[in-house]
Amino acid sequence: MKPDNRISLEEYRRRLNPSQQLLFPEENKSEIVNNDYRELSFIIRGTPIAKQSVKFYVQRINKGPQKGDPLLYYNDKTKRREVIINTYIPAKQKDWVNHIKKEILQQLPSGFQIFKNAVHVISTDFIFPPLKNFTKSKIEDIKKGKIIYKYTQPDIVDNLAKGLFDGMQDIVYVNDGLIASEGLKRKFYAMTPGIIIHLKGK
Repeated sequence: MKPDNRISLEEYRRRLNPSQQLLFPEENKSEIVNNDYRELSFIIRGTPIAKQSVKFYVQRINKGPQKGDPLLYYNDKTKRREVIINTYIPAKQKDWVNHIKKEILQQLPSGFQIFKNAVHVISTDFIFPPLKNFTKSKIEDIKKGKIIYKYTQPDIVDNLAKGLFDGMQDIVYVNDGLIASEGLKRKFYAMTPGIIIHLKGK
């Protein structure tokens, strides 16, 4: 499901949390100062996309009689001609990270100063749309706000969270190496998909 940017963040929040069962910090109108930490919360609209491993491909000649053949180079170390291996990131993944950045920039408090010290992720919810094979009763439960947990791929730590953390880099914090701890992390189904993240930093 593609994010519907025509929906206001307030309406998106209401749809995500029909029965107030989700962990949902206060709006980000201003930073909350607590023991030198500043707290922030963000909504990322749209179905979460997992970060995939970097893809590899053999670079090939694109014209002439040898078109399609591997492009070779001479390796001084091995004293052999070897193929050129390149890497790429799938376009869908790039688009998702760029979308995260846009959503966060829209919600940052005015005059926000980027975190340069320890960052603590308090809670993260990854919310997915119901599956097509869900029963009507399960759909009704979801509509009423009951949390139906997702316990299939993608996994939270290596895939879902990494894409989110990449999207916050250079905007919320200098780099994701500053993340010192992570609290509650959940993935479940709701009628309106998205991500809710609450964090604090210095």
